[in-house]
Amino acid sequence: MKNFAYIINVFNMILKEENRDTIKYLQKILCTVILARYDDFVKDYKSFNNFKQYQTFEECLAFIFQIELNRIEKTLFLLEEFKNIQNDITRCMNVKIDNL
Repeated sequence: MKNFAYIINVFNMILKEENRDTIKYLQKILCTVILARYDDFVKDYKSFNNFKQYQTFEECLAFIFQIELNRIEKTLFLLEEFKNIQNDITRCMNVKIDNL
């Protein structure tokens, strides 16, 4: 249950952000929050009624950040090495993803 509370709090925080579709905000949230617990998010996002319609976690993220699916997929590909790593935020934030 602790995972669910964490995930819904993160999603609610993102949805309240007006600039959530910017690369800077996307990278910040991915590097500091989502990628550190990526497996938990992927495993549990469908537990929420609002997100059951999305076949993949990438589709869910595209909706939440209000960006195209291919942009979120490319971003996650560039940041792949940081999935489930909690102590490498600085390196993650320095990855260039501006050209998406």
